[in-house]
Amino acid sequence: MKKINWKSIVVLAIAVLVAIGIVSINVYKQKDEKKNDKPVVKIGVTLPLTGSMAKLGKDTQRALQIRLSEIPEESKYQYKLIFEDDQLQSSKEFANAQKLINFNNVDVMISGFSGGASAIADLADKAQVVYWNFQWTDEIVKKSPYVFSFILVPKDVAKAWLDVAYQRGVRKIAIINNEAHAGGEYVIAAIKELLPNYPDMEIVGIEHIPLFGSDLRTTLLKMNAKKPDIYLATLLNPTLDEFGKKMKEQNITTPISSINRFEHSRNKELFEGNWAVGEEDYNEKLFAIYKERYKEDFDASLGAFVYDAFDMMIQAYEQSDHKLSGKELANRLLEQETFNSGFGVAKMDENGLLHAPVVVGEMHDEKFVPVEK
Repeated sequence: MKKINWKSIVVLAIAVLVAIGIVSINVYKQKDEKKNDKPVVKIGVTLPLTGSMAKLGKDTQRALQIRLSEIPEESKYQYKLIFEDDQLQSSKEFANAQKLINFNNVDVMISGFSGGASAIADLADKAQVVYWNFQWTDEIVKKSPYVFSFILVPKDVAKAWLDVAYQRGVRKIAIINNEAHAGGEYVIAAIKELLPNYPDMEIVGIEHIPLFGSDLRTTLLKMNAKKPDIYLATLLNPTLDEFGKKMKEQNITTPISSINRFEHSRNKELFEGNWAVGEEDYNEKLFAIYKERYKEDFDASLGAFVYDAFDMMIQAYEQSDHKLSGKELANRLLEQETFNSGFGVAKMDENGLLHAPVVVGEMHDEKFVPVEK
């Protein structure tokens, strides 16, 4: 009697089970990607949903969910949002993007401004996945034809701020920024580059302080000794409000300005009467829907930028008679030279940078009120 080779039988059985598993997974994926007989467009999103900037991430997540709910039933495609939390840490943002692109096989990748955008751009380029980021730099879009940004462009912001400051008689500027606040650094670099165009204007000091636990009293004493005409605060919260409080406690009346309309402040009365530059107030429809649905105010503009980027992609897909490849979607987005965003008409350049219009405004009754374009 021939001896039964149990080892071979076990190996064969395992191979059969693996094959069945692979087939089952593929069948499941096909069903998942064709719900209601519609091709599924998967959008991967990594945001700070917990931690110090959770409100920023939650606003953005909810803005995307609002836009998703506005898609009519007769749409050509099913849109699926997949969220991951990065806690505003670049390493987590990058790890999340790896998972979303390589495991979830998303068609589009979105991230906020946790610092990992440059590395994610390389991932997106390799996978030929359209990637939207919202960091304040025009450099990342140059890395790949699949990368897009919708932002207040640092040079646009710097020029608008310098124009108004110079017209108002500002000649000595003191700048205070958070350590590792990349957006602030990009704008500061743009201001330095443009400053020679403004006679007699100079930066008398730049201070970098941590997001938490900074000795603002000492910092202010040091900066105030240089007698600046204005403080440019490119700060995030809680530092921004702490800066405003310390200014009042020390009876320093030097004007405070901002590059982001003081949007991160939770106590905007601290900056009453001061001017800033930033995006124009977003359309009331989104604000109203947000407040009705979530019973709180929408107060982070990143969510509005992401809402518009999602809207732009939906329009591109819905105008197509087939599900677009990454390359086809990128080409369609680049073809749109202008886009009617919630901030006004935004202009797309040849690199995939969508320029948001910059406005100047003042703080009145805790609101940013545009005063001049």
